[in-house]
Formats: sequence, C-alpha cells, structure tokens
Amino acid sequence: MKYISIIFLIFTLTFSQNLFCQTDTLAGRKGLLFSFSGLSLGGGLGGKYWLSSKNALRLNIEGYYTNNPDSRYYVYSVSTLLGIENHFESTNILSPYIGSSLGFTQSYANSNISYSRTLDLIGFVGIELWIYRNITLSGEQVISLSYSKNMWTTSYFYSINVLTSKLLLSIYL
Repeated sequence: MKYISIIFLIFTLTFSQNLFCQTDTLAGRKGLLFSFSGLSLGGGLGGKYWLSSKNALRLNIEGYYTNNPDSRYYVYSVSTLLGIENHFESTNILSPYIGSSLGFTQSYANSNISYSRTLDLIGFVGIELWIYRNITLSGEQVISLSYSKNMWTTSYFYSINVLTSKLLLSIYL
C-alpha cells in the first residue's frame, strides 16, 4: 500500500501538470470544505472563500465523538470555527500555508450528564494538493489553546492540544 501511494504521488507531481494544475486566479473562488480529524471519530462541513491568491477565509462546523472502551464514558462535541489561511509561494500543484482559527465548542459527556463550553484559539500549518482544477486535498498539523467552563460544576480550566492531524477536502464551485 505504501508503494502504491508513493507511485501515485510521483505520477501526479511529474506527468500530470496540465491536467491537475489550477492556473486561474483564486481571488473570489468559493468552495465546500469537508474535514476529517486525526484518530478520533470526527469531521465536519464548511466553506472556503479566497480573498486573494494568497489568503482564504474558512468557516467550519465540526463534530467529534470520543469513547473510552474500558468504561461507559463518552464525549461528543460540536464546534464552530472561523479561520484564515495564508499561502506561501507555491507551484500550480502544491501550496503550503499557515493559518489560525477562532472556535466555539459545546461538549457533552455521559459522566454526571455534564457539558462544557470552550473557546479555542487554533494555529495550523498545512499543505494543499490540487488534485484537479476544482478539487484539493490538504493535510494539517494543528495546535490549540482552549479555555473551558464546565457547566455542571461551574469550574474553569485551560488546556493545550499539541499537534493533532486534520485532512481537508475542498471542492470549488
């Protein structure tokens, strides 16, 4: 499987420049954004709007479900994220970028029927691969700083999530 992926990547980057490249301007383009998150069962749907050929805004609604198999403990959450991407010099196929998002998360757990509200400040670094003129696939590494309030116990806490992974599929209209 590993070799098939490497051969596909080499073919894509070498022999298919004209088929897969995006050559028109990105400013003003809109797209649907599908996200898939790391090892947890999570993902989301959103939109992406290019402000210029280097900057894009995105809005996502994401859901996550985490289950501990050793107990009956589970958590599910819904997040709304507003972010911006800043793309660097790139080829017509690959586009590296950095960005940040501000998010609001509502989480529910079955332990004592508790739930929490979280404000997230997120930073990410990624690379976008133009698979076809209107389709891209991106991989991101994410770090986040969170401020949460547990609504059941009215306690507050901070947390830092370091280097979680995310896969994004964009389909431009």
